[in-house]
Amino acid sequence: MDYRPAILALAQATPLLPTTVAKNLNTDSIMAGAMLSEMCSKGMLKTSALRVGGSPLYYIPGKEELAQVKDFAHPLVVSYDDKQERFWKWFELKEDEANERISQMLTPPKVQVSQAKVLPKESKEPVREPVKEQVKVLKEHSKELKEKQTALKSPIKEAKEENKQSEEMPKEPLVAEGAFWEKVQSFLKANSIVLQESAVIKKKTEFDVVLELSSPVGVLSYYCKVKSKKKIADTDLSAAFVQGQLRKLPVIFLTDGELAKSAKNFLVRVKGITVKQV
Repeated sequence: MDYRPAILALAQATPLLPTTVAKNLNTDSIMAGAMLSEMCSKGMLKTSALRVGGSPLYYIPGKEELAQVKDFAHPLVVSYDDKQERFWKWFELKEDEANERISQMLTPPKVQVSQAKVLPKESKEPVREPVKEQVKVLKEHSKELKEKQTALKSPIKEAKEENKQSEEMPKEPLVAEGAFWEKVQSFLKANSIVLQESAVIKKKTEFDVVLELSSPVGVLSYYCKVKSKKKIADTDLSAAFVQGQLRKLPVIFLTDGELAKSAKNFLVRVKGITVKQV
């Protein structure tokens, strides 16, 4: 199952959080975060400077409404009555409109009896209070969000169909070769590890393989990511972890490079992946 088309379809309507992806793909937030990190490493998604609950927002590069702003919400600190209050302004809302709405929220409405007396009796139009205006704006935003969520069904279906068509197109398989691959072969032979299947991802530098290892309980199968890279980041490990989860196999990561600090932290948080240097 390729999760990427479904995530891209979700990101068409709104920036994403790992919790949003986890809910839509029926997985946990750690797995969803690994999926998003893997897509960022391939340039399929980007992250915003704005963080929500410690996590950035993920969005599609080139989206016009997202590319023109640094963040999706801007903080506004307002001082009144010898204290400060923080508000968040949606990036599409103009500055003067935001100031007016904040002023209305902080200032209680004044009732003027003299003005109420001069209203004509036949007028039944209710006085529009600032609080009702805020409720109306929130309802309008909620309606727009529901319309965008409804529109997701069609892109997801189209993305799945496009992915199916691309999978059906025949491709000439690449042959695993090169100095790094020979190093890997020597490592496998020295440790009595059987190579069950292999696929070239990047010529001479990256391979996906399935290995068989003997154990006291019998022969065990492992998904193995083989990657030649000077520095291995957490995004490299998270991508391999996701592939192992999709195949329902434990993961081995073989490399000739060193682990970056982010990769070491990833191994502390996530179990089920083993890193070996060749």
